[in-house]
Amino acid sequence: TSEPKDDGQFLTYVTHPTLPELLEILFSSAGAQAPNTFPRNDLVTAFLTGVDGVNMPVGVTASEMLRLNPAIAATPAGTQNDLGVLGGDNAGFPNGRRPVDDTVDAALRVAMGALTTDAPNKDTPFTDGVQLNPAELRTSFPYLATPLAGSPN
Repeated sequence: TSEPKDDGQFLTYVTHPTLPELLEILFSSAGAQAPNTFPRNDLVTAFLTGVDGVNMPVGVTASEMLRLNPAIAATPAGTQNDLGVLGGDNAGFPNGRRPVDDTVDAALRVAMGALTTDAPNKDTPFTDGVQLNPAELRTSFPYLATPLAGSPN
């Protein structure tokens, strides 16, 4: 167990991740190549300190937590990018979390080098294949529709 203020002790797991290597093993036939420039300081920015100029507080302590900069204006629903900051929409993930934000796709792309300049496939659109239809979101709380009931068996 650890508190967020102590997350810096796990820095080596962030800067030398195994997920990109596993994705390369699993999807090498599709051309997936893990970035192998270490340490991966791009991941420190994305997952531990926040993005400079977006949601990195002054004097930040490396910790894995959701950060929100309320000084950044909300993006109107019709123009939101589901990749958030990665897609050029600074009001989205990882600057907070909106229902439309595809956090899995954004995290996969960052893990595979989207924030680096020398990753072999930094522009490859890694995805989990799940797309939310923004038209299904409600305009007031609760924003998400009631989930489908599971199987009784």
